[in-house]
Amino acid sequence: MEPGLEKIALLAVTKLGGALCLAGVNNQREWVRPVRLDRGDWPLFDKNDITDKNGKTVAALNNVIALNLLRPVPAPGEPHVEDWEYDRTLKPMLVKTLNDRERLGLLRSLIEKDPDGVIEKKTRSLCLVEPEALIHADFSSVRRAKYKPELAFRLGGKELCFPVTDIHWRALGRTLAEKRAQGILREKELQSALGYKKIFLTLGLTRRYYGKYYPMVIGVHPVPFFPAAIDYQNL
Repeated sequence: MEPGLEKIALLAVTKLGGALCLAGVNNQREWVRPVRLDRGDWPLFDKNDITDKNGKTVAALNNVIALNLLRPVPAPGEPHVEDWEYDRTLKPMLVKTLNDRERLGLLRSLIEKDPDGVIEKKTRSLCLVEPEALIHADFSSVRRAKYKPELAFRLGGKELCFPVTDIHWRALGRTLAEKRAQGILREKELQSALGYKKIFLTLGLTRRYYGKYYPMVIGVHPVPFFPAAIDYQNL
């Protein structure tokens, strides 16, 4: 991939500390994570950059945006090989919003055959999977000081449970948890509430934390898509 204006279909818009992390694929289905480079901070996407020049929020799931990518910035020995510095002097531009047919085609084309490259081997940091089943979604922490939803699912015959940083899913969880005393929903309850027929997950790795990288669910993709109102002041 060469530097320059690039169209990116967003498959993750996540909360990480006080900033955001974005990830998606370009027209060649290559994973891209646009980052800023600030001294003394993780290279995340700036919350001030989610809007276009007219102030409209365009950095959202299912949107294809155009960013000016300056250069790849993978750190030696780190799994985040998808990082690209973006030009913050040029606001992101909305190219289109994918409909459910387009989303399903894109998601199916990206299903990872070997997610262990991310989950276990940690040679890269982004992939998309179609779990065999969801086990439960845990939103019970919504009532605590720190909201940390988790999603348990079955993949490759294994049962996994990862934290979810997807801001859309977190917003959905705030609504769904109000209807459940324990804030935990099983697969059938989720399907009934959201009406999806298929579901896909974007998985990603944290930055190095005490010498390790931890897997997370950074994008939850029900088909059909279920909208949610996101409060950017309370992610």
